[in-house]
Amino acid sequence: MSPTLKLLPCTRPHDAPTLTRIFFSGFHQVPHAQGQFYAAAFPETPGVRRFFEHSLAEQMNREPDAVFLKVVDTSAAATAADGDGDGDGEGAGTAPAAVSSRDAKANALREAEAEAAGAAGAGAVVDGMEESIEEEGEDGKVVGFIKWTPPGSAESFWADYGEGQDERLCDAFFGAMGENREKLMGGRRHWYVELMGVSAEYQRQGVGAMLLKPGCDLADRDGVEAYVDASPVAAPLYERYGFEVRNQCTMPEPFDWYVEKFMVRPKKT
Repeated sequence: MSPTLKLLPCTRPHDAPTLTRIFFSGFHQVPHAQGQFYAAAFPETPGVRRFFEHSLAEQMNREPDAVFLKVVDTSAAATAADGDGDGDGEGAGTAPAAVSSRDAKANALREAEAEAAGAAGAGAVVDGMEESIEEEGEDGKVVGFIKWTPPGSAESFWADYGEGQDERLCDAFFGAMGENREKLMGGRRHWYVELMGVSAEYQRQGVGAMLLKPGCDLADRDGVEAYVDASPVAAPLYERYGFEVRNQCTMPEPFDWYVEKFMVRPKKT
């Protein structure tokens, strides 16, 4: 793992365009058939880009107990190539005005989580993560991100589909995710990997592991399970962190070869 890769909190809504860029890179620009499904369901159009940017920014605004993390490459070469410092570059001007006008949070993780005092799991986030996560604000290229949703959280905000989005595929995809999570987890408390993305050029370099470990540690500290909806390519990484496939489903034709896996990480006894 490169020493220039740093794990940071991601608490700024105006980082949403950068996270969206990483989603498209990580799920589209991959040398396997999985990218075909995501390119069809979530084509990289202005409307779909706005769907993700608005959804992610609003989630950061509305869900103070959710744990957003990012991995930043602080090497001079990566920063120069990216040109956006710590998340303010490509597409930053396209976020909704009501969201992008919010002041940036440049606090350390303890200060950021202190704002969520009283929210479920807030104290555990600080206690369980402070040793592995550095202060926000370090310059570099954002190359990966994750959203960990804590136990007892309300349903996340997702915007209406954007122009160009395949509603049939998206309904099947999101419907399967919701149905399987409810079926497999029921009312049991658990940490949920709601979304994770790693830029294509940084995959298989340990970025995903950096993002996964803190949340798994929190689940162990809280004595609860963890849950994830996994793509075929990502499933082996989750398995290395103790997740087990409990169910799976195929998408509608012509993508009936795509199999989404629903995985549970048992709680430690």
